[in-house]
Amino acid sequence: DHRRGGVRWRPIPPSTVSDHREQALGGGTPACVSQPALLSSVMNMWREVAASDDLADGETRAITVDGVDLVLWRSATGRLAACDRRCPHQWADLDAAGAVDGEELVCLSHFWRFDAQGIGSKLSATGRRDEKSPIEIHDVLEVEGGIQVWIQ
Repeated sequence: DHRRGGVRWRPIPPSTVSDHREQALGGGTPACVSQPALLSSVMNMWREVAASDDLADGETRAITVDGVDLVLWRSATGRLAACDRRCPHQWADLDAAGAVDGEELVCLSHFWRFDAQGIGSKLSATGRRDEKSPIEIHDVLEVEGGIQVWIQ
């Protein structure tokens, strides 16, 4: 584990910034690393964003990781999910205008619903479930009392 900017992070896969530095400075390789290679090694990793105890079943939490605005939420059965903080319908903030209902995050603006896989739907007045735009989902792990999100 490492700390940067108050956030604990664990590089995945093992070839990360330190490996790039070693390659760049070692035996006959170029003395620089391309900006895209360095950026991809910093972005493609797990970031610890909260303690497990900080998010109870049925709660949401707004988080920003490396400039990416997300909402972290836990379903009624304890399943964790992280998705874009803005609803794809009219960009409502899903932390302020969202609520967990069972296994779904509901945008209270127009009642679009999203499951932990990002599938969007809306219940019609007749109770029929209409498919709606998906929302971007980020992988989430709960490890050693912490919640980690994969940022890419």
